[in-house]
Amino acid sequence: MTTRSKFFLVAMLLLVFGCNKTIETLPVLDIPPPDPCRTRVWEPLDSVTIDTIFNTHGSYRDFVVTRKGVVALSESGKLFRWEPGSRRAKRLTDRSGISAIALDKNENIYFVERDKNIYRYDATGKLNLAGRLDSAIHRLAINSKSEVFAITSYGIHSIDTQQKFFPDSLPNNPFVIPRFWYKPSCTLVDSADNLWIGFDYGEWGGNLISFNTITRKFNPILFDSVLISWLPVMSVFEGAKKTIYATNGLAHFSVSGAILAIE
Repeated sequence: MTTRSKFFLVAMLLLVFGCNKTIETLPVLDIPPPDPCRTRVWEPLDSVTIDTIFNTHGSYRDFVVTRKGVVALSESGKLFRWEPGSRRAKRLTDRSGISAIALDKNENIYFVERDKNIYRYDATGKLNLAGRLDSAIHRLAINSKSEVFAITSYGIHSIDTQQKFFPDSLPNNPFVIPRFWYKPSCTLVDSADNLWIGFDYGEWGGNLISFNTITRKFNPILFDSVLISWLPVMSVFEGAKKTIYATNGLAHFSVSGAILAIE
């Protein structure tokens, strides 16, 4: 009988007869096979489980982390706050039809209502109208100076200065509509105040845009041998040494994926 077969046999016996020995944490590799009465114990996730929050109000599309807890935007367009130690998420505001949220360095929460109205919910609970656009707002981005930017299909709008920015060219432009891009799949403001915008075009690939929110200029991206026209961008995040990563995935006749690293 092989070692693996012996292990499964012992596991089955434990399910039948149980074990009274103390549970301990094992190393990742244990040679010879571990004592059948010992098992791995993972670090607990505190008293609140993910399912408890997820099932309370349905699924969520986005969230921000504050010092008071997590503020989550539900698929139904409502804002909820979950505080550590609580088993329930509570409504943050009576406003509904919310489509995007963002957080500034002073813990003020910005959100878009009815696609065009931007509200600021400050740390004291006061709600104010922060801006309004004629174009539907897909996402919000806030830099380290608490400057608010709205991303629409017609570019990047500065809420503070009312300026609009659109690049002279796009790395991948499969749809010929002048100065227009489709709804982005993800955004990120990195530690250098660059706004990254990712696009997912499905079988037509994707796009990745970088805009410096301080200089108000677009950063050129050199894709080397990578063909962005083959890679729909799913998410963007910042790693060590200020490297920006973008995840890509496509299910079209076959399933493929990649991770891009932008130095």
